[in-house]
Amino acid sequence: MTTTDPFAGLRAQLNESTDWPAPYMFKWVAPAELVPHIEALLGGATVSKRSSKNGRYVGVTATLTMPSADAVIALYEQVAKLPGVLSL
Repeated sequence: MTTTDPFAGLRAQLNESTDWPAPYMFKWVAPAELVPHIEALLGGATVSKRSSKNGRYVGVTATLTMPSADAVIALYEQVAKLPGVLSL
């Protein structure tokens, strides 16, 4: 059985276009109650938040200096474990 890396394209694109370490902007949309969990995964980084009209969802943006494409992907994978969070 062959496993396909769902992030192979992103990894290749990031490695081709970026000299690491480099700043990387992450964006997610999450249920409001999960925003503190995302912030915890970001390790104290400055986070910009924007609530939806009804307040149930929050847009989260953070720019972090990342050491590699693999580190970017690892953070996406950690946040993806939270139910209902969409990566943009």
